[in-house]
Amino acid sequence: LLLSASVSMLGWSLLAVLSIMVLFTVIFTQSANEYLWDLHRQGHPRTPQQDLMQQDFGDMGKTIYSLYTAITGGRNWGTYTDELYEVGWAYAIIFVFFISFSFFGVMNIVTSVFVECAMQTTQKHRDLLVEKRSFELDHLKHMREIFKEIDMDNSGTVEYDELRLRLRDDVQLQDYFKALELNPTDTLTLFELLDQDGCGRLTVDEFCDGAMRLKGEARAFDINFLIQENRKLSHVLKQHMKDSTESIDGHHVALH
Repeated sequence: LLLSASVSMLGWSLLAVLSIMVLFTVIFTQSANEYLWDLHRQGHPRTPQQDLMQQDFGDMGKTIYSLYTAITGGRNWGTYTDELYEVGWAYAIIFVFFISFSFFGVMNIVTSVFVECAMQTTQKHRDLLVEKRSFELDHLKHMREIFKEIDMDNSGTVEYDELRLRLRDDVQLQDYFKALELNPTDTLTLFELLDQDGCGRLTVDEFCDGAMRLKGEARAFDINFLIQENRKLSHVLKQHMKDSTESIDGHHVALH
């Protein structure tokens, strides 16, 4: 977001600088060419300074390039001032004004705009984070209220039958779970995914944390389902290995 805003601001800033440069380009190109044309018409031979003036201010393209190198430090702007001073002292003063205005005015304004843009974007990002956090807290509060509704015996925990009955009878609760991309029809799988410790009872923290973890895209539910199945399989394999080891040890003892 910050990068996009900065690029956009850079484009507008470059356009503003270019517009100012075009204005001064017209002034310097016209004045230099009129001066050189008058010298040519009067039959005066050109000096090296005048040849340099033709090279730097001979047309619009050359002039705007000269102005760009002057304000960016690509060439000493004092050289351009000496060339324009030969045309007239007023143009030399105008050129010095252009340099001063570009350096102290436009560049500082552009820098300030960039800083302001960055600050505003950062503030928007903070506001979005605060808004997201506020939404999550409201959602968590709502999930706790749902937990109390599901906990029909007010025991502070929810068992599978309680969740199954509530999802079967409460259409509004079904719609809410569907909005979270949770499958309310496969109650057993949903309960097992929420029951992280596998004790057969859901505490309010397990219920809320599980719902927050599973909400979102539908594949999040499927991934957590696979993780849960993998845990079950791992537990079965460990138990089988334990039983096999004990059986082998028993046969080994019997043989000796």
